[in-house]
Formats: sequence, structure tokens, C-alpha cells
Amino acid sequence: DLILVLGLVAGCAGKKKGQLRDPVDSRFAGFELTDRQIAQAVEKWLEADPAVESTTLRVGVADGVVTLEGTQRSYSAAQRAKFLAQTVRGVRVVVDHVDVEPELEMADEKIEDALEDAFSISMVEQVFDVEASVSGGVATLRGRVDAWSKSLHAQLLAANVRGVTEVVSDIAVHPDAERADAQIEEDVLAAIKWDARVRGGDIEVASENGKVRLRGTVPSAASKRLAVWDAGVEGALEVDGTELVVDTSEPRAGVCVVLRDRDIQAAVDRALLRDPRVSSARVVATARGGVVRLRGTVGSVFESRAALGDAYNTTGVTYVKNLLEVRRRTDVDDAEIAQLVRRSLRLDPLVPVERVLVEVDRGEVRLQGTVQSAFEKLRADVAAARVSGVVAVKNELDVEKPSGPLVFDPYLGDLDAESFSWVGASPEVVALSGEELEERIRARLWWSPYVTAEKIRVHVESGVARLEGEVDSREERQAAALAVLRAGAAQVINNLEL
Repeated sequence: DLILVLGLVAGCAGKKKGQLRDPVDSRFAGFELTDRQIAQAVEKWLEADPAVESTTLRVGVADGVVTLEGTQRSYSAAQRAKFLAQTVRGVRVVVDHVDVEPELEMADEKIEDALEDAFSISMVEQVFDVEASVSGGVATLRGRVDAWSKSLHAQLLAANVRGVTEVVSDIAVHPDAERADAQIEEDVLAAIKWDARVRGGDIEVASENGKVRLRGTVPSAASKRLAVWDAGVEGALEVDGTELVVDTSEPRAGVCVVLRDRDIQAAVDRALLRDPRVSSARVVATARGGVVRLRGTVGSVFESRAALGDAYNTTGVTYVKNLLEVRRRTDVDDAEIAQLVRRSLRLDPLVPVERVLVEVDRGEVRLQGTVQSAFEKLRADVAAARVSGVVAVKNELDVEKPSGPLVFDPYLGDLDAESFSWVGASPEVVALSGEELEERIRARLWWSPYVTAEKIRVHVESGVARLEGEVDSREERQAAALAVLRAGAAQVINNLEL
């Protein structure tokens, strides 16, 4: 059994008091944060995201509690804005007062039809017994599921449907078999421990008759949300994370941990089992030296990508070789699959469906046309991949206005960049000087609650940033690259070592 040793010990700069003019100035590292600086950082995070209309949002901060007000054109964008704010260092809680005002109003009956489509196209109706009713754009989900994680997934799926302005869940959780609270607590602790996105916290778990309560500290508001999601293990009826406190004064890493291949493999297996997007019985994971291989057959490209993400988000995994095969459906032909893909594209409020042409050949989908941004191209790709029977997606969409690098953020629930063969370096021309861009990059690294910026060296030349130094995990390495792209770099050469 190979053993992978990850050194998770990191230094922590002492606090100083001071006022800073601009949160993109990296000279403030080690200063005590003010609400104004946190507000400015959140605003910059929102401005950099292609899905969020930052000009219609107002950001207020009081003692680390962020309040978002204003409007967005979709519930999907409003949720993304909230999740983005949770990824900023110093943010303890995000209060969402954003109203959703769709560009084109839809009748409630049409939204209900769209929700039914969303569940059926993703084959969710085979897993969930959930129905949706809509009043004034507010979707109420009712029904019965056997796991809390499935209720959560149904809510996330509904949140990304065109016309929906809010999602309310009345879904009842009835496990197939009762589990002892001690077993539930053990599984929750393992799920949180092995989620590489939830780092540096100190979390206690208590379960009473299947009702799970989390208490303790986490390093960021995003980590708090993900810890709650992780807690939806088999037997959990509900999860309460209100007693989790975001403590940004803690070091962002823990102690040295020895990780064995068999433990990594078991953690990946558990992650696949918890994920309602993946039929775990058909997926076999093996681990060797931190490299995970996924084998088996799945029902859609999206399921394959979800399994890839589950593996990558597991502590100790350095690389995933995805050998999963997508089986073809024999009960539908190419014309029917093309129709399903077009329906799936119409569901997403962030996809300009009228600009996308769909062709299908033996289950392989080809997308052509012109969209405004790489983000729209990405969303169209995901919408096509969700359809059962699609064995591959060939994305040939042209981007009208390249607005910068395409950033994949695992803390927002984004799929891994390696899932998309067309993703490459951005052709963006960077207008910033090398010195100014370097300062912005250093600031972005410092503002990330997932990066120990003091251990990273930055070199910039012609808009290309090179990172050197050491990080504790693949997730920290990825978070560092994400911060660099959001700072305005055209490309990242990531030489950070684990």
C-alpha cells in the first residue's frame, strides 16, 4: 500500500491594525480587516464573474456579515453571487436580499413545465419522487426522497431553471432503513474530513434521531456551506449548520496527515455514494500514489464529469484518470436526443438558446453557433451533457466577446476544467503593466481563504503569471490559479508543488 504524506503545516502572519486605500494593494497582508475592505473585495469578486450583473448589486458589510441587495435576471445568477461572496476572506455570513427580475416573465404553468422537463431530462425522476408547483415564479418542491442529499440536489437543479425566482423545499426525507446516530455521526465526520474544499476547521457532529447538528469553526463561509452539504449522508434527515462559526483568524491548514491509498480509495467511494448525480454501483475507483482511476459505465456525460469532480475534491487525490464509458441508449434515436438537448438548453437562463445549433451523430452532440462569452459556451456544454443518451459533447461554439480567462471554481459547484476538452488559454490581451498585474495577483492570493499567500512566489511577464512555491493540496494549488486569473492574468503557469 503506497503512502502519500501531505505536510499541512503552514505559517500564520501576525495581525496589525491599519487602514488601506484599496483591497487590490497587496501591501496590506497581515493587517486586520475592516468591513470596508471586505466590501471592496466582494465587489471585485462579483465584477469579475461573467454570470453576475454586478452593476445591479449593492454590497454592505457589518462585522464580517455581508448583505447583498439589488436585482439579478435569474435565480441562478443570484445564487452564484451569494456563493461568490462566501469565498472572500473575512466574510462570516452572507445575507441574501437580492430580488430576481427575469428579463422575460414566464407564466407559472410554463415554469412548472420547465421544472418537470429539468427533472425528466436529467433522469432525476428515476431517483426522486419530487414534484414542483409555482406561484409568482416561486417554485415549491414537494415529494419524498430517501436521502437529504437528494433533496438538496433537487433544489440546486430547480434553482437553475429559467423563470424560477426562488426555490422552497417541502421535500420529506424517509431513509429506506434507520441508522444508528453513532453511525451517522461517524459518516458525517468522515465526509467533512475527506472533502479537500473544507480545510483548517474544527467541527463537531451530533445526531439525534437522524437530525444532524454541526458546531465548531471553519475557515470560510464557503467551507461552512460545503460542510453542511457533506453532512447529508445516508440516514440523515436534516442538517443544521447554524452553530458553525467562520473564524478567519485561524491558520488555514492543519497538522501533518498520513494518507494511504486504501483510505483515499474508500473516501472517493463514499463521495460517489453520497452524490445523487452518480450511480455509484456502476463506478469503480482505485487509488495508487494519490492517482485515482475511475472505471465503469455511466448514463450520461454529466454523470461522468460529476464522478470526476467527486474524486478531485477528495483529500489526497493529486490526479484523476477518467476511464468511465457512457453507454448509448437504445430506446431513443439521434433525432430524439437532439430534441432533448434543445429542451435542456432552453431550461438554463444563462444560455442564449437561440444562438446554439445542435446536431447529433450516434449519440455524440455537436454544438455550433456564436455566444457572447466563454461562460455561455460552458453552460451550453453542461446543458447538453445532462441529457441521458449523450455519449460525448463536441463544443464548437464561437465566442463573440472574449472577456478574459474562463475560471472554474470548485467552491461554487463548478465542474472540473479537465471535463471540457476545448478549454485552453485565453486570447485576452492584458492592458495592465507587469508590476500592476503582479500587485493585483498578490492581493487576490491574500484575499482567498484557501491559499497561504506567504508561501507563493509570483512572476509576471506579458500578462502571463508564473507561480512557484509550495502548497498543501491540489485544491490550494487550484485556488491559487483561480485567484491569478481573476486578477486579470491571461494565462497561468502553475509550478506550485504539493
